[in-house]
Amino acid sequence: MGKLLVIILFCIFMAFQSLEALDYGDALNKSILFFEGQRSGKLPVNQRVTWRADSALSDGQPDNVNLIGGYYDAGDNVKFVWPMSFTTTLLSWAAIEYQNEISSVNQLGYLRSSIKWATDFILRAHTSPTILYTQVGDGNSDHSCWERPEDMDTARTLYKINSSSPGSEAAGEAAAALASAALVFKPIDSDYSSKLLSHAKSLFEFADQYRGSYQASCPFYCSYSGYQDELLWAAAWLYKATGENKYLTILKGEYENLWLQAQSLFIKVKEMDGSLVRPLAVCSGIYHTDIVEAQGLEQGAQLVALEGRSRQVWENMWSNSCLNLHLPSSGGARAMVHACYIISNQDWSQAVNEFSWDNKFAGAQALLASEYHNGKNDLGKFKNDVESFVCALMPGSSSQQIEPTPGGLLFTRDSSNIQYVTTAITVLFHYSKTLTQARVGSIQCGSTKFTVSQIRNFAKSQVDYILGNNPMKMSYMVGFGNKYPTQLHHRGSSLPSIKSKPEKIDCNGGFSYYNSDQPNPNVHIGAIVGGPDSSDQFSDKRSDYSHAEPTTYINAAFIGPVAALIGLNSN
Repeated sequence: MGKLLVIILFCIFMAFQSLEALDYGDALNKSILFFEGQRSGKLPVNQRVTWRADSALSDGQPDNVNLIGGYYDAGDNVKFVWPMSFTTTLLSWAAIEYQNEISSVNQLGYLRSSIKWATDFILRAHTSPTILYTQVGDGNSDHSCWERPEDMDTARTLYKINSSSPGSEAAGEAAAALASAALVFKPIDSDYSSKLLSHAKSLFEFADQYRGSYQASCPFYCSYSGYQDELLWAAAWLYKATGENKYLTILKGEYENLWLQAQSLFIKVKEMDGSLVRPLAVCSGIYHTDIVEAQGLEQGAQLVALEGRSRQVWENMWSNSCLNLHLPSSGGARAMVHACYIISNQDWSQAVNEFSWDNKFAGAQALLASEYHNGKNDLGKFKNDVESFVCALMPGSSSQQIEPTPGGLLFTRDSSNIQYVTTAITVLFHYSKTLTQARVGSIQCGSTKFTVSQIRNFAKSQVDYILGNNPMKMSYMVGFGNKYPTQLHHRGSSLPSIKSKPEKIDCNGGFSYYNSDQPNPNVHIGAIVGGPDSSDQFSDKRSDYSHAEPTTYINAAFIGPVAALIGLNSN
């Protein structure tokens, strides 16, 4: 009996130890604190990460613009606006969806400050309706040095997009960031919220009207998925922020009716007036339509709808300016042209197996599936697509595409893999909440049914793995638990603080610290690294940037899931 009692007490003790190790409130606190260590610019008096100091106070000077502030994206000293905007959208999504949970552990004010540090910079970077600065600093020269941001003397080269050199991914994500942040600040600062929303609308129009893929930040941030996902993502957030149907129409339109009308038409519009034909020719174009062919773009030419044929009419997408054409108020031509535009947008949404700074489809689908479950039945495609995303992740699904490691971590690719985990579980927690609110108990993945609880529990297992419930028995969040990465691939963390060593450490002078096998002198609390390999192994080497480097978007995507678990625990 005595031995049994000892065993029982030991099990109870270990259970409490486990609960203490997975303190979700502490994890949330540290996740948000991380962003203060990534700040660029003039630091505020209430800065809590004290090993950092002011940096990059002349950013923007070559173009006589103020580009001070914002975040360094990872372990380097470059500011990339595209991933910074994605980070901001994720932070805002968490603040909107889990406001009560985050407030319950007194972190909402800190989260809002983290969001505003980014949005203030994005506002400054949007210097006119058709200009957005997208990068500060030359990635190649920066990566050839190992120096503190407070010391950096590499070129602060400026990159921007405009109407002649567009980048719809960057402008669209910036629009999503500001629209989502407008919702965050609306209850507490209506003027600031209105300013954010005004810029969000302008950025969306810029992204949509001047369509072109953004490649200026390659090879560090290259667009592989195209810009359609950002346009859907931005339109979804603008709809949520404004309630204006025009944004929802961009997403869905009167799809079924117009599609049926256009399919049934065989139209020849003869001797069209040049005021119609020539604008059609100069519009950015209709892309991959299924039913339209334009022939002879001179005055008097014919515009023909051809059933059952597929042809790319123009190389680029149809711009917003085309919406203002003086088309006939009724009849086949208008139905045909409007149908083509809506079809091209609806077809953008596709079943995917990742959600990332590059590919936003799953995020847009999750937002719009919530609208479907709130009664907008014509958004069913987005509901189907987000459920395909869930099915691609769930172990045991007949349509599973992402295999977990032996220890249970989703493994998308061996390059900062945890970024794909935190974004994936953002969607899983959101959609499980959507299903619960809609009183839908399960989804079907081929022959397998998954309940809401199963989806939520799988998402929880990913959070727990990151926080220490893994074969390495270590947390991949710095400063959380007793064992965590100590050799972050991070310049500011790995070099002595300028406050303890005020002498300048130049470009090459920092490599003695880079090559050291000692722990970083500055503990970057809250930083979540790229994580283990496909065999659950982690070497904790500063040189191993694929596994040991933190990024802002890894942390930003973690805040919503860990806040969701705070709520579940309280219930």
